[in-house]
Amino acid sequence: MYAKAHLQEILQHFKINALDVKVEAMNEGHIHNSLKVLNKTAKNNDYLLQKINQSVFQNVEKLMVSIDLVTKHISEKIEDHPEKDIFTFRVIPTKAGALFYKDSQNSYWRLYSFLPETHSFQKIESPEIAFECGKILGQFINLLSDLPVEKVYTSIPNFHNLAMRWEAFKKALEENAHNRANLANAQIDFAFQKIEKLLNFHHYIEAGFVPKRVTHNDTKCNNVLFDKKNKAVALVDLDTVMSGSVLFDFGDAIRTGANTAEEDEKNLGKVTLNLNLFKSYTQGFLKTTQSILTQNEIAHLVSSTQFMTFLIGLRFLTDYLSGDIYYKTSYAAHNLTRVKVQWKLLEELEKNEKEMKKIVNALK
Repeated sequence: MYAKAHLQEILQHFKINALDVKVEAMNEGHIHNSLKVLNKTAKNNDYLLQKINQSVFQNVEKLMVSIDLVTKHISEKIEDHPEKDIFTFRVIPTKAGALFYKDSQNSYWRLYSFLPETHSFQKIESPEIAFECGKILGQFINLLSDLPVEKVYTSIPNFHNLAMRWEAFKKALEENAHNRANLANAQIDFAFQKIEKLLNFHHYIEAGFVPKRVTHNDTKCNNVLFDKKNKAVALVDLDTVMSGSVLFDFGDAIRTGANTAEEDEKNLGKVTLNLNLFKSYTQGFLKTTQSILTQNEIAHLVSSTQFMTFLIGLRFLTDYLSGDIYYKTSYAAHNLTRVKVQWKLLEELEKNEKEMKKIVNALK
């Protein structure tokens, strides 16, 4: 935990109403160190203070300019939104007008307004929650549909570039620096069996058959905030908002949201696809995006779920072969367990592909 005097010194540089505050550590999130700043004198005037992870996001200035642009764009659009059922946080500038503060230890800090009386779910628990998650992602993409993609900073280049990820995998396999390849023979063989089909999907996107949009790129359900009535009101964690395909967002949301098991479940018998959650999520998503999506985008929603499941599984496998240098692990075979879950889920997605397409066609 940071010293109280140091945090107070940091907060004094931001444009906030009062400094009579209480600072609490937040355990959520794996990238930044986050603290909730509770304002003792003004109700519902709290803040989120974050120490930015510079090893992941090296150009803090460009990152913060992009987040500020996106949040202001959404704020301006929702002022005219008839229902006003979506919100966004504000970037709180420093007194010097900057979007972040650099302290004496060369650490970068940012301050956001805190959306009051909201909560999140670590996992989609019901069709109702699935619908809300799909709806808020669709609203987010819709609100940003007229923001030129070139204005948004690419915080992680080639984030969903399967061709690049495949080359990284092959390099890790060839080097086999930690002598783990023989422990993952079945998973490696599976990757080689699937790659041609999924690289074709990658090339289809890269060829421009679906448009580039401003997308979120991290659509886990715990990045959705809900009000007291469990209505989704905001999408947060905007560090990866950049140019991409709507198929990445939808595919990853289903990969994480409609899987009946945890991402590191050891009992693969528990890994299945919940079609009811898929249907509800898709219904909410199409309700708020159908007016802007192209026919090609809608036609490839189901394929995107297989693409994103394979891509993330491949990243887990590459990290396993490389000695667990990217993802946090709790035991030696943790990343390999994650790979097995993704491969089982991919088989479930393939098995249910026809039914999933029927669902999409009935909803569009």
